[in-house]
Amino acid sequence: MDLNGTFEERERCDVILGITSNGKSVTLKECHLISSKGEIIRGYKISTFVISVIFIGAHFSKPEDIRFKSLSINYSYLEEWIGKRLFESQTIHEEGKFKEHHLKYIRPEPIKIETEYLSIQLIYRFGYSVSSYKIPEINSKAFVRIESKAELPFEEWFSIIYHIRNFLSLAMTSTGEVVYPLIIEGESERVIEMMTDAGPIFAPVKIIPCFGELIVLPKDREIQYWDILFGFNAISRQSEIYFQNWFSKSELLKPIYDLFFSTLYDPQMYITNQFLNLVQAIESYHRRTMRNNDLPQEEYNKRVSEILDKIPREYANWFKEKMEYRNEPTLRKRLKEIIDAFEIQEFFDDEKDIKMFVNKVVITRNYLVHYDKGLEDKALPPERLFPYVQRLRTILLACLLKEIGFELGEIKSMVRKYFERYVHHLTLHK
Repeated sequence: MDLNGTFEERERCDVILGITSNGKSVTLKECHLISSKGEIIRGYKISTFVISVIFIGAHFSKPEDIRFKSLSINYSYLEEWIGKRLFESQTIHEEGKFKEHHLKYIRPEPIKIETEYLSIQLIYRFGYSVSSYKIPEINSKAFVRIESKAELPFEEWFSIIYHIRNFLSLAMTSTGEVVYPLIIEGESERVIEMMTDAGPIFAPVKIIPCFGELIVLPKDREIQYWDILFGFNAISRQSEIYFQNWFSKSELLKPIYDLFFSTLYDPQMYITNQFLNLVQAIESYHRRTMRNNDLPQEEYNKRVSEILDKIPREYANWFKEKMEYRNEPTLRKRLKEIIDAFEIQEFFDDEKDIKMFVNKVVITRNYLVHYDKGLEDKALPPERLFPYVQRLRTILLACLLKEIGFELGEIKSMVRKYFERYVHHLTLHK
């Protein structure tokens, strides 16, 4: 971003305050100087910065002042996910001839979702423009409005925006599309537009992330409600529980979220990295949510003690260090237990097919991590990884749906929807 003005010769500024060309206050956060050109009119220089976030409509003097009481976000495909019918139409004929056409907009009531820390609403904004000579333009956008009991720093809001984006992207997995925030607006107690008898009205602050996970990308294509893995209607009766689960488990499952969604948000990621990310996510999921002992810990400790009694004392510490993590299940066992737990066997030809799949995944993971020459000929080359990546994503999809709160029957139905669209025609290379 190029800025006109006089700046201290500093490589980094926490905030820069300014005015846009149309007179709006603007705050630039985390500004890194790239270059500063020679003097121009009025003695100003043109300085080029890399900016983290732009806030239009407010001046925040310090990073700690950038706090909001609520945020409203329009995500791509949010309208399709909610699935509300917004328009009714009627064509009127007289004497068999067209006379007029009526289009009626039905504004849905806000959908309220209460969680332990946040109040979430799904709301619609409606606008239109009419010209006597042109077709009127109608604009209806859905927003996720999130209110906090107390003002939160933007870093915490950033995390909330990201988690909701992940939730919606998971719901969209069967469409082949991912979700991006298209519009982000915040309300801050530092930006009051007017005072009324009912209380203050806050001026909206437009928020534009400039890099990272929330960069705005255009919608790729139109999708239909029935293409979505699960729409709002599927969770509407217990939406609070589903969102609460997603947020409350975010700390426990953060590595799994990050690894899984990285393979969706970065379609250009090398296939080997996608493979490793998904395998690591499955391992981490099993370790954090399922039995993480190969033997009962008491029995394992007993075996280690008995061996320690029989080896020279000078080797005791070395042996104990080597055995510290030996009671964890192998990747082979973790994969098999997850496949059994979610009854994913039906997505393979038979038990032999499952055994071959697991074996190839284990060998290839070990080779890609350690590059052991002895495994090179047995591991899958990159051009043969795609069917395995899709099956691993199917397995992890089942895991995440379970953590949201879906029952096993619902999970199998949704996984089947994804599998039949993206996986069933892919042949595993034996």
